[in-house]
Amino acid sequence: LEEFVVRVHRDRKLGEGGSLAKVASSLALPCGEEVELRVGGRYQRVRLHFGWREVEVEGRRLHLVVCRVPALGRRGEWWLLTSLPVRGREEAAQVVEAYRRRWEVERFFRLLKTGLGLETFQVRGLARIRKVVAVLLGLAVCLWGGERLGDPFKGFLLQLGGKLGLPSERDGPYLLLRGLVRLLNYEVTQELLKQAKGGRGRSFG
Repeated sequence: LEEFVVRVHRDRKLGEGGSLAKVASSLALPCGEEVELRVGGRYQRVRLHFGWREVEVEGRRLHLVVCRVPALGRRGEWWLLTSLPVRGREEAAQVVEAYRRRWEVERFFRLLKTGLGLETFQVRGLARIRKVVAVLLGLAVCLWGGERLGDPFKGFLLQLGGKLGLPSERDGPYLLLRGLVRLLNYEVTQELLKQAKGGRGRSFG
């Protein structure tokens, strides 16, 4: 049988009577732990609370894991239905973590396709496609990891990318990408100027 973890946004009737919304709102959330989440454009450690119980949905016995993340406000209540067994805290935490990682995977592929323009490349042949994907994946991983750093180089790239220093501003990978592109353009320009000065043609500067 398939295994899944899905987030439910709409209310559903339960086989044992009542509704998913009523169960979720009355469910005790005795467990809590800290995880790293993106809040307000920045990654930070936040506290979440969760609880679980078995329910019947459309004739199938599933587990409902309710998780609340106060730091996310209205977006911070997750109703997670899963076919996975949930017999205690550890398994319930694994369900929450599976959803949290799926959220990160979606953001990563959005960066890859939209931010780096993977879908705009027009190449033929499996070997060329692999090269393009390999280069963009490497760049995406670099930006993804750099987003979590706090070193001066990250701040330098963010400034090059157009960061204004406003409290509401987000330090996302797109600013890092813009800063990296500007830095590479500068380095290439400097190299071309050096070559021009050392050549027989016109001298600059």
